[in-house]
Amino acid sequence: MTTIIKHHVALLAKGRLLGIQFDELFKDKLYQTIGKDAIPYANQIRLACKNASLPLYFENPTNQVFCIANDDQMKKLAQKVIFSY
Repeated sequence: MTTIIKHHVALLAKGRLLGIQFDELFKDKLYQTIGKDAIPYANQIRLACKNASLPLYFENPTNQVFCIANDDQMKKLAQKVIFSY
């Protein structure tokens, strides 16, 4: 029984901490300020992908870019950038 109570208290504490972080992120337009450059940078990456003949998996208006590359292109890219998949 004690373990279950401890588990619930830990979850409550985590939820409270995340709530505080979420609340602070939206004060004084902090979220917008932090992310204002993300989409223009993503657009530059999209353009670079297109110029390098790397098709996009799909078009999206966010700061995430998903391009399609074969193994040879991945090896070449890995020499200049860090990426994950």
